[in-house]
Amino acid sequence: MHLLRGFALVLFVLTWAHVHADDEEHYADGEHDSEFDHRAFLGDREDAAMHDLPPEEAKARLKKIIVGRVDTNHDGFVDKQELTDQVLRSLRETNYEFAKDVFVRADTDKDGLLTWDEYVRDNYGEFDLAELENDKSEDNVELKKLYQDEEKKWKIADANGDGKLTLEEYQAFSQPEDFDRTRSAELDRIMADYDRNGDGTITFKEFLLDALNKDEEHQVALKEQFDRDYDKNHDGVLDRDELRQWALPTPEETASGEAQHLLEIADLDHDGKLSIDEILRSHDAFAGSQATNYGEDLHKIKDEL
Repeated sequence: MHLLRGFALVLFVLTWAHVHADDEEHYADGEHDSEFDHRAFLGDREDAAMHDLPPEEAKARLKKIIVGRVDTNHDGFVDKQELTDQVLRSLRETNYEFAKDVFVRADTDKDGLLTWDEYVRDNYGEFDLAELENDKSEDNVELKKLYQDEEKKWKIADANGDGKLTLEEYQAFSQPEDFDRTRSAELDRIMADYDRNGDGTITFKEFLLDALNKDEEHQVALKEQFDRDYDKNHDGVLDRDELRQWALPTPEETASGEAQHLLEIADLDHDGKLSIDEILRSHDAFAGSQATNYGEDLHKIKDEL
């Protein structure tokens, strides 16, 4: 039981932390997920604070953030670069706080360093690798592979090789796309997971093997997305760089993609930049409020009915 509980926790952490700069993140069950945009633009803490405010107060706070933090050249407009810079700051702040929370919780002896044993106890629970060797069930086979992959990544993130991670090293471990020394190794792992015939590319058939939804309609949609968004040179397969752009985008790429998404929503006069008025008229794309909470709750109630 401890092993399975630990496995579920690890998968949750990895899924939560992994961010793609594509349409998958902006849509949930076919509907636009504005909450993703709120977190990306404001960061988790500021987004949470906005949700406690009445709509007019939320708008006023958003305007203050735009004027004081986002419009860095003070020309009264926000261009794509300024949007990108804001999203990048928020992304890095959120990633840091998330990594710090896990690090502090797992560092049970409070020495400011995280050992592999501390990490395993916090994320996997009671763990016995020898037990996994004898149990060939599908869950345990996956858990064993995850454990071994993470152990390899731990050693790469451990820059000074002392077997313990500082907070910065733990960030390299938990968010490998953000750090040069772990990005390449993580890309190797992902390529090996998908590239079943070992030819250094990923066919759509290989890409589809890990899809959770196997129905025909979903497969057709995935094929369209594969051809349109992922296979950049349209040769029918994903090479290493195409895989990296899809599965392991850099923070800068993620921020640029989100900035373009926000620009497309709010740029009402199509001049390539946003006025304060345009942002406030499209404020629901940038920030939530008590009204947003009410709408989300009402939507949930209708779904339950």
